[in-house]
Amino acid sequence: TLRLNRSCTQVLKLNLVQRKGYQDTITELKNRAILMGGNSVSLVGWKEQGSRTILLSKIYMCKGKSFHNHPHPQV
Repeated sequence: TLRLNRSCTQVLKLNLVQRKGYQDTITELKNRAILMGGNSVSLVGWKEQGSRTILLSKIYMCKGKSFHNHPHPQV
């Protein structure tokens, strides 16, 4: 969806390997996206091997999308 969206531009393709769990690795990915100027992340591949989590992702900058953290607070 992000790749086909004309308002989104791919900033970086990233292979992230961490000696952390999935949730911590996803948080690291989102932090890196923000540092690279991106506001959207596409997870292309994911693998867990022993104590390592490996994510293959693409970081996008989409016009008209504000920066915010997920999950949204429950109202």
